[in-house]
Amino acid sequence: MSFNTNRTMKSAIGVDIGGTNFRIGWVREDGTVLCLDKKPSKALCEGGKAADLLAEEIRTFMEANGVRDAQAIGIGFPAPVAADGRTVFPCPNLKNPDEGFGGVDVVSRLESLGLPIAIAKDTDMLLQAEIMERQMGAQDIVTAFYFGTGVGNSVYYRGNLLRGAHGSGCDAGHIPVLGGTRTCGCGKKGCIECYASGAYLASLWEERFADCALADLFRVHKGARELAEFIEACAIPVAAEITIFDPTLVILGGGILGMDHFPYEKLTGKIYEHVKKPYPAENMVIERAAAVNAGVRGAAWYALSHVF
Repeated sequence: MSFNTNRTMKSAIGVDIGGTNFRIGWVREDGTVLCLDKKPSKALCEGGKAADLLAEEIRTFMEANGVRDAQAIGIGFPAPVAADGRTVFPCPNLKNPDEGFGGVDVVSRLESLGLPIAIAKDTDMLLQAEIMERQMGAQDIVTAFYFGTGVGNSVYYRGNLLRGAHGSGCDAGHIPVLGGTRTCGCGKKGCIECYASGAYLASLWEERFADCALADLFRVHKGARELAEFIEACAIPVAAEITIFDPTLVILGGGILGMDHFPYEKLTGKIYEHVKKPYPAENMVIERAAAVNAGVRGAAWYALSHVF
């Protein structure tokens, strides 16, 4: 990985839209975040059409922080982006009664900002940051899972982020579970996300463990059967993808893994248990997501790589 060492570095605006919060940052090509703002994602869900609200948020951020020389804008969405690189698929965890992002040519709607726009799903941006930070090579294969409001997933395969023929590839949160009956936000029944996401964990907490704060769930109820089943549900899609790709590296991240006393070792143990032996299990490398402000930095790097 090399960066421009001239006195004037390129920079871009990186936007990371999650199901709970969204972040906007001004980022130099060396990864330095010059300024950063964070707001609840509901700001994009009420008071107007989602794309128009997003444009106004970006415009306000740029004006408030004196951004004058950014070369591009990169945006990560909590849903796949179509193969045209312009249209966002439905966002089940981000609903707007006027008009959401789903089915909208977001790039066209943001052209008034006056900069080139590059969009992808949020986990592609997160993984982009990890690839840059870790200086992964052209022959590496990296699978990444992010357990937050939903189950995010991306795959880096020997120099490229895999997206599939229509842009909807590597969306492992929607792998069907045999016998699954819960209805997913995508409209399908039995997605693994119905059993392994933050949204499910919050509902489980409300139904069974409301005697403590959600943030203390794994500390107060360590060893509970329901939580052990949740950990196993998280392990299943990771193990399935490892079996398919035999990756160089597996990255695990997301807000759920950052909860107090989250049993990370139990999760990795369950992943190992479900992966085929001897390989890929024996040489399997699993690491926590490490890039700081990965969403905005990855989005900015992604945008700069597309423009230049």
